[in-house]
Order: sequence, then C-alpha cells, then structure tokens
Amino acid sequence: MATGTRNESLFLNIGGLINPEGEHVSWINQKPLAAGDKIQVNIIEADSVDEHQRRDPADDAKLRLAKEDRVRRSAEELGWKIEVSPKSADETR
Repeated sequence: MATGTRNESLFLNIGGLINPEGEHVSWINQKPLAAGDKIQVNIIEADSVDEHQRRDPADDAKLRLAKEDRVRRSAEELGWKIEVSPKSADETR
C-alpha cells in the first residue's frame, strides 16, 4: 500500500452508473496501490461487459441532495439567488 506524507492510503475504484435505474456498479473496489504500480484503462465498444462485483441501488434521498447541491453551486457561480417556496402538501407525504 502506498502512503503519503500524512499516512494516506491509495486505492483504485472502477465503477459506473446504470441508467435509468440509477444503480451504481463496481468492477474494482478499494484495490490497494503501491509506488510503481501502473494502471491502464481501455474504453471500448462491446456487445457484453464483464460481470460487476458490486451493485448498489439508487438512493433517491442522496440523489436529490446531490442535485440540490449542484443547483446551489451553479447558482452561486452565476450570481443567482435561489428562493425556496414552502413545501406543498404533496411534497411532505
């Protein structure tokens, strides 16, 4: 395992997002790396893919928070002000 000046570890993760389901899949998860390791990734078109090792269902609450965060950051960058209206009865259910 490679360590930095603050005893940080270096790992490799390779994954993706399955749309429209929003599920995350991982082929390589937390593979330790060491000084001198080389990584080569080739992106190709294929009719089939290697089976993933892990599959995590979409978390609607986390997805919404991530969207809200992106909107807030974009609004800040553009100098816009966001006004949030009170939640309607449908949104509080």
